[in-house]
Amino acid sequence: MKYIVLLFLSFYITGYQNYAFDEINRKIDSLKYYNGSELDKQLGTLFGMLYDISDISIKFEKSKVIYERVKQKGEHFEAGVLINLGKYAPDNKIQYLEEAYKLASKIDEPYLMGMALENQCEIYMEAFQYDKAMTAILWARDNYKRGGFKTNYIVSALKIGDILYRTALYDEANKYYLEIYNSDVDRGLWENWIHRTLLFNFGLIEKGKGNYPKALQWFFKSIELNDLQPNCSTNAETLLYIYVQIIELYISLGDLTNAVKYVEKGNEIIILFDFNSFKPNFYYEKSKTNYMQGKFEEALKQLEIILDLEKKYNYDAVFYYDIYYLFSQIYEKIYLANKSLFYLKKAKEQKDIFADQTAKSRALVIKAEKEYDAIKHNYELSQISLKFLVIISIVGIIFTSFILLFYLKLRKSYLNHVKHYIDNRKYEASNIAKEVDTNNENSQKNQLDSLKLDELYGELEYLIVNEKLFLEKDLTIEKVSKLLNTNRTYLSKAINQKKNDNFNSYINKYRVKEAIDLIHEGKADSMTIEGIASTCGFMSRTVFRTAFKKQVGVTPSFYINNYKSVTENM
Repeated sequence: MKYIVLLFLSFYITGYQNYAFDEINRKIDSLKYYNGSELDKQLGTLFGMLYDISDISIKFEKSKVIYERVKQKGEHFEAGVLINLGKYAPDNKIQYLEEAYKLASKIDEPYLMGMALENQCEIYMEAFQYDKAMTAILWARDNYKRGGFKTNYIVSALKIGDILYRTALYDEANKYYLEIYNSDVDRGLWENWIHRTLLFNFGLIEKGKGNYPKALQWFFKSIELNDLQPNCSTNAETLLYIYVQIIELYISLGDLTNAVKYVEKGNEIIILFDFNSFKPNFYYEKSKTNYMQGKFEEALKQLEIILDLEKKYNYDAVFYYDIYYLFSQIYEKIYLANKSLFYLKKAKEQKDIFADQTAKSRALVIKAEKEYDAIKHNYELSQISLKFLVIISIVGIIFTSFILLFYLKLRKSYLNHVKHYIDNRKYEASNIAKEVDTNNENSQKNQLDSLKLDELYGELEYLIVNEKLFLEKDLTIEKVSKLLNTNRTYLSKAINQKKNDNFNSYINKYRVKEAIDLIHEGKADSMTIEGIASTCGFMSRTVFRTAFKKQVGVTPSFYINNYKSVTENM
């Protein structure tokens, strides 16, 4: 009756899967109508439906079709589907996942980066490359943490613990599991497979330590608290993993009745869901229970089946050790010493391989953790340096902006000086002729009068303006005094009283005016600053520059470069 029920369920599941295939195809065809968050939702639904399909080749083919549909819709969607391809590809899994990681890094999406790395970790674990697995999952964990994906962060921490457990670092693994179990997280997260996985791992550690009753408690707690029933492929697969451990514990405790019970329960699930990859494990457990019940022929047959299946499944050294050691025990019981010794030797070889692999893996995992810590430390230092450089750059930009602003204000001030000087010059030009004519008349009328200071200044102005004595480089107050029939004291006093200035400054002002005339008339266009200075009576460029800036407010060069634009805007 039991097998009739199983057959009926098998037909039911087949019919359901056909319906699921049709639904998947329909959803794939409809992807062209979606973009953005809606496309994300559709892909999430599709990936969930693919997960429930037992045939991995179908999963891969459907994922390829999905990839062709969405690869032009953006790097986010392309990376997500590449991760799925990496899960289900018959080969080159890592290549798909590395490409997914590159795309996710390009758009800086921590979740997709973490998923690509986490799936790489699983592939490396299946290949017993625990050092690479550890490196991948450590970086995955960091990405999940950076993105705030709490559930995925816990999953990655669980896998770190699994790697430590598989390399016989039980205490370190247990610390990881306990840290997660006691962590301050949303307890709602425990009501899912994370919780049962954690409890399952506690059971593994207790089993590894030889605490079989305690291990059984953890395994059953994992089943009970999560209400596991073989009603879907996910739960069924989880139950098979737990049943294997429970069977081994019952065998170790000598409880063959319960061991056989869970062997039969496991076989029912394998038939129902077509989980052929679990067949070797349950053939082994069945063989062991038959051996312990004295059914040696049946036990040998089951071991032979396991060896026949080895071409289809990847056995590790531990499983080979268990198989060969059980062969040796059975042959010893039926008095075939040569065969017993033969398999005992093979078992020892596998044990040595396993011990060597474990030791190497343990060393490589420890090395991987240290390298990760070193790389992360250097990365954090580089981030600090980058922040420092950013701060320095910002300060530099602010400082440069301040200098530029100061320069622009200064330039504006200089341009105002130029404009102001040109305005004053126009005003002075309109009045200087009148002033000279008046002084000339006064000087003619009063030439023989007393040498009053204002009369002396009038004579000086007439002489300077008409004769342009200021163009003489060696002009001195003594020379001008003689020309005016006076002495330097009276002349100096006249200049000071009239202009509140000294002789040199008074002469330099006329020289500066002459330079500006040359500039405005275009005669200075082909001359150097030194040439202008010499033509206007200055002894050197430095004296010219100082006198010019004192009188005009800007340097000769600035005036030459900007006076035209100022006059055009006036």
